Amino acid sequence: MPDRYADDEVTDEMLAEWQAWLADDRPPAVLEMAARLSPWRWYRLATTGQACRIVAFAENRTVSIYAEHPGLGPITGVKVFGVSPDELVPWNEGAN
Repeated sequence: MPDRYADDEVTDEMLAEWQAWLADDRPPAVLEMAARLSPWRWYRLATTGQACRIVAFAENRTVSIYAEHPGLGPITGVKVFGVSPDELVPWNEGAN
């Protein structure tokens, strides 16, 4: 059974689109977060243990995420905004 929370395999096309998005006059705070947080990676929200993906970067140095309960999957999914990037831990690093 495939790992639902495996990080995406990044294609050359995906990387080119990401680089073009970054080059499109983004605010410094967004570029700083984008340099350390991959849009193709699953993260664990440290405060709740939920599995999450980044949806958007904000100029106030927070991110919006899609979060779901790892045992129940997408049916529990919610969008959360105003999350500190410091609360995100790569899902496939450490204990799940």
